[in-house]
Amino acid sequence: MSSPDKFKQVEDEYFRLKGQLAVGRITAEQFDAALQALVLKDANGRAWMMGVDSAAWYVNEGGAWVQADPYAAPANPVSERPADLPERGAPSPPPPSPPPAYIAPPPSYPASPPPPTRTAPPPAPTRTAAPQQNRGGCGSLLVKGCLALVALVVCAAVAGFVAFQSGYLTPNVLLNLVGLGPATIQVTNFRDDPITVIVTPLRESEGSSSFSTDLTLNAFDVQSTHITNPGRVHVEFQGAQGIPALGGCTLTVRGGDQFQFVVLPERIVVNRENSPPSSGRDLIIETSSLCR
Repeated sequence: MSSPDKFKQVEDEYFRLKGQLAVGRITAEQFDAALQALVLKDANGRAWMMGVDSAAWYVNEGGAWVQADPYAAPANPVSERPADLPERGAPSPPPPSPPPAYIAPPPSYPASPPPPTRTAPPPAPTRTAAPQQNRGGCGSLLVKGCLALVALVVCAAVAGFVAFQSGYLTPNVLLNLVGLGPATIQVTNFRDDPITVIVTPLRESEGSSSFSTDLTLNAFDVQSTHITNPGRVHVEFQGAQGIPALGGCTLTVRGGDQFQFVVLPERIVVNRENSPPSSGRDLIIETSSLCR
């Protein structure tokens, strides 16, 4: 594989990890450890790596990391970790396990009573009465079954009322269970400047757009909007006062879908929380299959 391909492969992996970090699928420590494994060395023995926050390339010159362009240097990198890269500190050991709970000794039981003395059975009566018929056996079982069903319905109704009062059960939750609930689009701005997000449902029959929703996010803001009607939705990202255009994504929205967009300084990451993508390319809006 050529040198630019190696650097491009590392960049793709970097942005995949950055997207997972942004949506909380990995921790900052896991991201740093993964980034250390993406260091490259060129034919001159110089180490190259990407910055943790800037997404820029840096080269090790005389023990110091200097920002540089790897595509302008005639390098032939190989995927290996340079020997002079400083090691990260070992993670702190896990806390000691708590001592096992005290188990009380079983109580002593009294000795079994002696078996009763065997007595002779009473003499059989000379005349036995005819046994009464078991009247209403099926009816009794039916009544008991109905009472159990009524008790179950009452318990379910009480549990549903308590869940509704506490906020755990909402109409949207019920609609999501049958695939008819509203979809959610959440946007997080990790840029240093404000952005504008325009969410526009598309009319498939007319090929035009309907009313749109504008979201204005300052740096490190998080905002959400709901889509009540499933279908095609276009999400456009713009810089301050609409300039520059940062990118766009056309989604196919179903009831109960939860989309997350993370706007980074160099990329825009997309994720469907209820069905996360399995490929790193699907986390970038330019190459994601969600934006088609």
